[in-house]
Amino acid sequence: MSDGPLFEWQPPRSMLVFPANRWTGKARHVAQTFLNQKTDRARQRYWNQTIDRMVQRLTDAGADVEDANAQIAPFREAVQSEIDKMTSRERMQK
Repeated sequence: MSDGPLFEWQPPRSMLVFPANRWTGKARHVAQTFLNQKTDRARQRYWNQTIDRMVQRLTDAGADVEDANAQIAPFREAVQSEIDKMTSRERMQK
């Protein structure tokens, strides 16, 4: 057999991104850390860093930038849902 270009060819890499709104544990952690920030500015900085890391990890794993960016809104909704749950529990305990 020859070691020509045909044997060196690799199909393009593709990756199916697990929907970010299903990252329940991560959403819960981010929500708690977000709520623990002392100022709105600190919360915004934490959120921006979280999203930047999320997109970077997805693209490092092989996701297209567009696919990674498409996960921001569903993840934001999951985090907001966890924040709502946490804050309603706090109100009920008071």
